Amino acid sequence: MTRRAAQSQPGEIRPLKAERNQRGQVLGNKGARTRQVILESTRAMILERSFRELSAVEIAKRSGLAVGTLYTYFEDVTDIFVVLVEQISQSFPDITRFDGVPWQGPAALENLVELLRIMVDYNVDNYPILRLRNHLADEGEERLARIRSCAAQPVVDLLARQIVTIHQINQPQAAAIEWEHARRIAGLLVGMIDRLTVLVMQWPYKHRASSIEDYIDSAARIILATVTAVPFDTHPT
Repeated sequence: MTRRAAQSQPGEIRPLKAERNQRGQVLGNKGARTRQVILESTRAMILERSFRELSAVEIAKRSGLAVGTLYTYFEDVTDIFVVLVEQISQSFPDITRFDGVPWQGPAALENLVELLRIMVDYNVDNYPILRLRNHLADEGEERLARIRSCAAQPVVDLLARQIVTIHQINQPQAAAIEWEHARRIAGLLVGMIDRLTVLVMQWPYKHRASSIEDYIDSAARIILATVTAVPFDTHPT
């Protein structure tokens, strides 16, 4: 996923550049608007019913278009969803400001809590789409699996860089941590953040003694402890 300087509004859908129809033709303004209407109609319908129940005919009707027009822009319903997920992935907030300095000192936990709030808010705002993306990717939809992997990459790389940097600061005489080893650890931490979103969405807070902030704080402490304090084998087997 390409990092963006500007932050999108939660759930905002951004059109992709160089949009083309099924004939390979670059879309003009009218074509781009029509394509966007189809995407937004599909998103609204996913919130109302099962994805498996959607049909091109129903989406075209909801969009105020003939079904033949829909097929001018998309191959099928799954193709529409893939493009929708791509656009949502592009709306991920800019997190580069968390990458400027090593996570040390009193501000480290505060900064990490802020980062987790941003990530959880994004995941919650787009939860139905991201949950369906994960489900279809796990079922073998390779395009969605690639998008999911690319979407996680900025956060994985951010955490991995912190792991490598802190290790070098705390153990300057030790061998450097292998980059792929650091990324594996970071990937597991990102998986924990995804599960935190599921916890937030699927368990009503009125039945809990802990708040959302409590869970975010606990997750931030786990991540910070892993990044800064856990000894690493520089040559894992």
